[in-house]
Amino acid sequence: MQATIHDREALKAVSPAALAAYARSAGWQRGETYRVHSHVYAGPDRPEIIVPRTDHLGDYATVVSRLIEVFAQVADQDELTIYRSLVTGDRDVVRIRVADSDDGSLGLNEGVDLVSGARDLIRSAACSLSK
Repeated sequence: MQATIHDREALKAVSPAALAAYARSAGWQRGETYRVHSHVYAGPDRPEIIVPRTDHLGDYATVVSRLIEVFAQVADQDELTIYRSLVTGDRDVVRIRVADSDDGSLGLNEGVDLVSGARDLIRSAACSLSK
């Protein structure tokens, strides 16, 4: 089943940064500037797209809707899945699991080690981005 998003406020919730990040992660490369408010993106076996750099455009919701449609076609996914990726794409979610806990509990020392390891994981990821 294919869903198309028509809610203008929901479409406006997608940030220009999320659109650009999704395009780059899906194989598009940023090219030239298009007028003062957008960039052209192109990639192998991908249609050329224009991604806005600002959400202060009169037709921003329409542009977002069209980009979601293109992203969904290229990724062979439904538009709702793409939309969810876009609105949560600027949030990192890290889930830490313990494989050998049968009842879901941990001892205090193991819990401390888990939290410490999670902190180190996040710190390493942050440091790798700043280089």
